[in-house]
Amino acid sequence: MAKEKRSILPKILALIIVFTMVFSAVAMSLGTKHSLTKRKLTEEDIKIAAEIANMTGADIEDIKKLREYGQDFNTILKTFKGDEQAESLLYANKNYLAMGFKQDEISEVKLLVNRAVYQLEELTSDLDNTIIPEPNPVVDIFNKEEDLTPFKELLSEFKIDSAIELILKLKQDFNNIEEALNEYLYSLQLNIDLKLYLKDKEKYQEQKSEKQLLFVGKERITLALIEEKLLIKLQEQNEKQFSNATEKENINSDKQTENNNPEVPLVTVPTPNSVKPLNPKDELNKEISTINPMNEKGR
Repeated sequence: MAKEKRSILPKILALIIVFTMVFSAVAMSLGTKHSLTKRKLTEEDIKIAAEIANMTGADIEDIKKLREYGQDFNTILKTFKGDEQAESLLYANKNYLAMGFKQDEISEVKLLVNRAVYQLEELTSDLDNTIIPEPNPVVDIFNKEEDLTPFKELLSEFKIDSAIELILKLKQDFNNIEEALNEYLYSLQLNIDLKLYLKDKEKYQEQKSEKQLLFVGKERITLALIEEKLLIKLQEQNEKQFSNATEKENINSDKQTENNNPEVPLVTVPTPNSVKPLNPKDELNKEISTINPMNEKGR
């Protein structure tokens, strides 16, 4: 009996050592501050996780799992976005909260702004590697393609952080966040600083009226117009792809019909053995020999 106890004791000690090593390794991989036990996520946790997923493109379930096991959102954001960009985003978010805005409205505005930027990028993506020609009134009359240059210029002036802050502050003045975003887009087109509206509304309106005189004949770009143009572009791309696929299918069908038609003989085109030009005199002698074989015998 004593021998059995002695033989079991080393096994128990070995198991304890292995368990301790595994536990330590897992704890080190998660960080000393993090617990191995899952914590219950709050509604605020889920909202912030959704926002990080929206900003980084990461899977929200992965973010929630990291949070459940004790990872702070600062570390999670750095994991998916990179240190500098993550710190900038976190600072901006804390700044908005310090201004008195709630996380819900901050997330809503961020989502709208990021959507507008994404749509502008998609709409103007074909212009990235395209050299924009000088305007030609004669050619432009016959050119029916949509000029997306103003949208590209608008995208280059768009500042996400500035837009978010201004929309949060001006959404009451312009009734909702969509109209506040439209005003921001219009201020970029008119080359006016919308921050002036917060300091002096009358002065902003004066500058706006002056700039509008120079804007006559141009199209005001709004969120609705961006979405409309993008929808048209996607429809045209789909129609072009469908047309190309149909044309290719018709060509293949015609080839198959020709190969299967017994009435149409398949003609094999001879391949010349030499590219050396023929001597007209030699050709003439051959023709004479064919007409009068006696010439060959008499030689």
